[in-house]
Formats: sequence, structure tokens, C-alpha cells
Amino acid sequence: MKELTILVQEHCRYCTEALNTIAGLKREHPELAEVPLRLIDEERHPEETKPYHYWYVPTFYLGRQKLFEGAVDRYVMELILRAALEADA
Repeated sequence: MKELTILVQEHCRYCTEALNTIAGLKREHPELAEVPLRLIDEERHPEETKPYHYWYVPTFYLGRQKLFEGAVDRYVMELILRAALEADA
């Protein structure tokens, strides 16, 4: 399992939707609750976003591999969480 890094903005509605979707998926699928998340708010901590190349938030990374960028639906969010769960650390 690898840590899932999510680049967000505090007032981004798509970020809020993604985080709410993650919370719902973790309730429905307890194994997904084990996936460690690292949230980086690009407005509060811009220095932490420098290693990442992206245009939109939310953006999801496993290590340095970008998995998805922008608004995400429930199906894709589950795929992202499962990729993190199955990834070798």
C-alpha cells in the first residue's frame, strides 16, 4: 500500500466533493479506510506542491505518478483508492 497524495484548495467544490466521496467509499468498503492520505492545500502550502506537475485540483498522486487530475466521479475515485491499496510501498 502506498500513500495517496491529494493536491487541493480549501474552497474548491470539486475537492470537497472528492473528499466526501472518499469518506463515503471508506465507510462502504472498510479495506479502503486503510489507505493513507496526504492532503496538500496548494494555497496554504505552495512550497509543498513544487515537486508536482498539474493544472487542476484535485490531483491525485501515488508517489510521483499522477493518477488523475480534476473533478472525479465515484467510480474513478474507487479505482484510485484501490490502486493505492494494491501498490507496493
